[in-house]
Amino acid sequence: MSGDAADIGGKSAGPVVPVGLARRQAVDRLLALDVTGALTTSHVRLVADGAGVSLRTVWRWLAAARAEGRVDALPRGRFTVTAEVHARLVLWCGNAAAVHRELQAEAEGTGEGVPSLATLQRAVRRDLSPGQRAALAGGERARRRGTMCICGGRGSGAMPAAGRSL
Repeated sequence: MSGDAADIGGKSAGPVVPVGLARRQAVDRLLALDVTGALTTSHVRLVADGAGVSLRTVWRWLAAARAEGRVDALPRGRFTVTAEVHARLVLWCGNAAAVHRELQAEAEGTGEGVPSLATLQRAVRRDLSPGQRAALAGGERARRRGTMCICGGRGSGAMPAAGRSL
């Protein structure tokens, strides 16, 4: 493929379109070809190259569409900060490692699964705003420093007069 737009200096340029969009559009079209009996491996290979995935992946997409009627990926469940986890974060001043240790100690007796520390930290970063995380670690003053406000200047507490810039 030398000289192609998809092949730059011996390296693939990556997918032409986002994989999720490519999957929906391509599977619909490949299924239409399959119904007419015109589907070939070269069609599937073209989709795989365009989406930046393997040939086997596109065949799996087609199998899922035929068997289950779905063209999108299965939604993945992910860990979120619940009210219980948030209460523990408050108790431990935002220390995710301490909350994780506490969750592990509780789970030993019950046999329940506990998310990894990295998963817990990722959920805290994703589900809590910077101001909320600052408040957990340093209280209300830290929350105020971590929250952005629009004001007229240092300590003025007012918006600027009309026609004046910040």
